[in-house]
Amino acid sequence: MELLASGGMALLASLHLALVGQATFGPLLALHLRWRGSRHAGLPAQELAARITRVSVHAFWGVVLTGVLMLGLYFRPGSSAESLHPILQGLKVLPHRRLVFGVIELAFTWACLELALWGWRRWRAGWVYLLLVLAATNLLWHFPVLFTAMRVAAGRPELWGRELSYHETLALFAQAETLARVFHSLAGALVAAAAISTWLLLPPRCESADAGELPAQSETPPAYRFSLSWGRMALAAGLLQLPLGVWLLMVLPEASQRGLMGGQLAATAAWGAGLVLALPLWHVQATWALGQVNRPTLRRCLFLLGVVMWLMLLADHLNR
Repeated sequence: MELLASGGMALLASLHLALVGQATFGPLLALHLRWRGSRHAGLPAQELAARITRVSVHAFWGVVLTGVLMLGLYFRPGSSAESLHPILQGLKVLPHRRLVFGVIELAFTWACLELALWGWRRWRAGWVYLLLVLAATNLLWHFPVLFTAMRVAAGRPELWGRELSYHETLALFAQAETLARVFHSLAGALVAAAAISTWLLLPPRCESADAGELPAQSETPPAYRFSLSWGRMALAAGLLQLPLGVWLLMVLPEASQRGLMGGQLAATAAWGAGLVLALPLWHVQATWALGQVNRPTLRRCLFLLGVVMWLMLLADHLNR
């Protein structure tokens, strides 16, 4: 039963991370599309960018919903006090005003996205760009670090029993484990955002497009060019996860390292399976980046990314 609960939590967390990617990086991709795509004839850049931004708003509410559901799973009836104690302690050590401030930051992000959509054709482009940047960076700078620090504090009994000061909180944010976890998670979230946004960018006829040589530059549809550039970005982010994962493994507490390296057999199996499945994921990302831009490729990418995320998060959850 505990393994089933861990699997459900990891599944919800992987969905949460993918939605974080779209809510965080989606507005930046929409900005890139509207800014650069308006220069290409034949590409309805404004409409497509608005569509990506609208999906990012839906993803934002998905982030909130899945976050609440994960808290509900943690505090579900039947949860042992032993499993809840580190989570509660990790939450308690963070300054309470930062948690309250987080609610205000969420409202600010939502307001920026909605204002950008409302003023899409009413305001000058510069104001829309500013709102999209504010929405994306507000999520990027605050929430991954804040909740990752809570996860790190849950594994540090020496911090329990008191509320950290402002400078101690910043020191916790700057610790190697916190930074490694944040960058590793955001790299996966960027891959998800690039795949989802590319899916929204492609026309329906790309459902069965074949891989092949790129057409001549003058014949390449502008939407196809953006899809390729986002695919290359996704490939770079996916490959970057390997050194980031090694860094994370090196800075984990010794007990967590032992758990992943054979001390916890279930965690080790999930972690190893995630590493093995990363290979076909990189292959699919490479075919996307090299020109096979179609929905079947994106489906395979999102499926494999979701499975790898789930396995890695399951390993982390089992290793606590």
